[in-house]
Amino acid sequence: MIISPSKMNLMIFKQKRGAAQHGHKLLEEKRDILKGEFLIVKKKLAIAKRSMGDDTKKAFLSLAEAQIAAGSITQKVLNTIKARPTTKIHITVKNKASVRLPILKYVSANSCKFPFPSQY
Repeated sequence: MIISPSKMNLMIFKQKRGAAQHGHKLLEEKRDILKGEFLIVKKKLAIAKRSMGDDTKKAFLSLAEAQIAAGSITQKVLNTIKARPTTKIHITVKNKASVRLPILKYVSANSCKFPFPSQY
């Protein structure tokens, strides 16, 4: 590309350079705003993880207290069940943003790929 060194071409390239510098400045501002938003989400996630840990500790202690008070809860519940279940819940775990999210699928006993245990 051959460009003649005239005043008109110089003025055109100065305008293009100014527009490019302005666009670069706008992109830098956008980047800074997005970084700030990311940090806000990251802080909220850390707070949620801490509170989930505290709730899990409380739930585990409550379960331990109930088991101590009532003996084996599992056997008592299973002894009260007379009929086979008609639906099951198939649980899988999905990892998203280093957070393990449970995925629950309701499965009927007739269409289940996984065999139901014969004894409860």
